[in-house]
Amino acid sequence: MNAALIGLQWAEYLSQDEKFEKVTLNSERDLADFDLIIWNPIGLPTDFSADHSRNLSVSSYQNLKKSLKKHFQELSEFFHSGKTLVILLPPPSEFAFAEEHAFDKKTMPVTDLLPLNQGEKVSTVASTGTNITVRTNSDAIKIFSDFMKTHMQYKAYFAEVIGEPFMFSNANKPLASLLKRDEGRILFLPHIILDKINLLAFVNQIKKLTTELNSESKDKTEIQLSNWASNFLLPNESETVNKIIELEKKNEELIINIGKEKALLNSIISKKYLFAGGTGDALVDQVMLVFKEMGIPAVNGPEGRDDLILELGGRPAVVEIKGKKKSAAEEDAAQLEKWVSGYYEKNKVEPKGILIINAFKDLPLSERNDPAFPNQMIDYATRKQQCLITTTQLLQLSLLANSEPKKGKLIIESLLKTVGVYDSFSTECQNLFSTSIVVS
Repeated sequence: MNAALIGLQWAEYLSQDEKFEKVTLNSERDLADFDLIIWNPIGLPTDFSADHSRNLSVSSYQNLKKSLKKHFQELSEFFHSGKTLVILLPPPSEFAFAEEHAFDKKTMPVTDLLPLNQGEKVSTVASTGTNITVRTNSDAIKIFSDFMKTHMQYKAYFAEVIGEPFMFSNANKPLASLLKRDEGRILFLPHIILDKINLLAFVNQIKKLTTELNSESKDKTEIQLSNWASNFLLPNESETVNKIIELEKKNEELIINIGKEKALLNSIISKKYLFAGGTGDALVDQVMLVFKEMGIPAVNGPEGRDDLILELGGRPAVVEIKGKKKSAAEEDAAQLEKWVSGYYEKNKVEPKGILIINAFKDLPLSERNDPAFPNQMIDYATRKQQCLITTTQLLQLSLLANSEPKKGKLIIESLLKTVGVYDSFSTECQNLFSTSIVVS
């Protein structure tokens, strides 16, 4: 089953897999080609704006209408094939547009752009929360919702009921709904607390839900008995029903446990991004996760400046993180020093500067024979009291902290004391890792 991901954060991470594809609605991509579409519509207008704002010119608005008309025609075929469109319910959000004259601006809610039938309308009320109640007769939705609701954070509820609501807030406000479309459906869901780890679990759960909903639809059309038939029980009918209930309960528990193990596996696998191709924001997020797992408070730095701010035993640390095809360079250390100086100017506290490099990111570990930090940059970094460490060393520190939690304080002290190249785990040695999966 191949899925289109529209407007989703971390979609680039999954689109490396041929089963997932990041799609924008200002492209010519045929939506009917996909088996599943997951769409966060909140940023739709910005895809058509020349400056990525929510202010559309006459031509931009015309392009939006033309593109949506094309894609909504594709959705007709998509729904006829029994497929599912998932829409993450957006909070109220408007954009400005001009139909004929640039000076004649109007506004429109983003929800007016959704693919709804005549007479249908979605309007939302801003509201946030995580306590979600599930009420539905669909076993498929119950299993999906029980698994996913711990990852959900609603940002809005329906102002008016549309379709068949099945998730509700504590105040009984509808948060999710199912709209039937031909043989397929539109599934409105609350937002997901997404990162690149649980996005994969979420997409896989949606795939399973779609399969089960299609199966339920077929089951309903196979046998149509009169309502009063349930008053009569044939031999072994009651025992079979009870056995099915018991097995379904075990199956639900099994599905939930499998889901938890898959989420754990995804979390483990994602750590490979530290040394296998990791770069950009995704690498920064993975490094932050590793620090947090070691018990080190970490937050993102200001936009466009330092990547992370840490608290190391009461002292702040400014962190610059790079994924590079070659080694680190003096300019990386200079960039870090700029962030260190900026932090001091703002807070009047001298932070520790830490440069974390995924050097030679596309090479296997066994082929990384050159130093990650060449000699010509070490003198500068040493004068600036910087700690230079690779992502592979950081991963090994994380593994050590997980196996021996008492060493967490020593790890913090070692990062603070290091001036120049961090000397623990100094080789890019892959013998710490298994080279194949062992199946018992």
